[in-house]
Amino acid sequence: MAPTTPNSRTPQRRRAPAKPVGGKPEGVIKRSKTSSKAAPKNKKSPTFPFMRLPGELRNAIYTCCLTTPGELILEDRIKAARRVVTLANSGASLIPSILGVSKQIHAESAPMLYASNNIVLNNTQAMYTFLMQCGSHKTFITDLKIRGWGMTGSHKAMNHPAFGSLIGTTNLRKLHIDCSISWHGEPKKLASRFYRDAHYWLEDMARKMDKKDLVRMVEWVEQEETESQMNLGWRASRRGHGNGRLSEEKDLDAFRDELVKLLK
Repeated sequence: MAPTTPNSRTPQRRRAPAKPVGGKPEGVIKRSKTSSKAAPKNKKSPTFPFMRLPGELRNAIYTCCLTTPGELILEDRIKAARRVVTLANSGASLIPSILGVSKQIHAESAPMLYASNNIVLNNTQAMYTFLMQCGSHKTFITDLKIRGWGMTGSHKAMNHPAFGSLIGTTNLRKLHIDCSISWHGEPKKLASRFYRDAHYWLEDMARKMDKKDLVRMVEWVEQEETESQMNLGWRASRRGHGNGRLSEEKDLDAFRDELVKLLK
């Protein structure tokens, strides 16, 4: 038999490809089970360019969201095991959430919330809670009114810390007292009682401004005595005395003079 040459037509056996350790042939690509169609991209809704509006228009929007034409009456409440202040007058409608939109909007609108409203606090407990919630924003407050002074028990104990929390209200211009602060209405006794509860705040402010200008910040709201007050014997023999208020200008002047003396 003739020897086989390379040019012979005898078919050569092909060697099978080596199998990998995993048992799958080399070069085989496993297809993904997911669909070959690409997932559609989420299109972002267009954002309104609020900050491109003129400053006057932005201020008008802040006014609608953060101010009320009447009084902004606040009272203290317990909510979720925390003491907070809430709106007492249902007629007032505010949208304070606008403050959290951005840092720039917060910086522009926060002063309007505190300086453009007639803030009324139903008692010194509400005053303390409100000022503690304000934090550094208390510097924007220009006007406050108090409608309740603690006379007994735990309510009386809140007078001192409430006025202590006024420290830092550097732009405060008027503090209106719309309530009785003592069982006796003589100007000197009222000044002594007021100083006892508010001396930390008064002394702090006296280092920054003239004492006479400081005591003029405190004003009494004129109001007639109720029938219940008269029945309890709060009316004194002289007009304006005995109800814990100062209704005459001369009595208010005597109160302020005594307060200036106590500040020395």
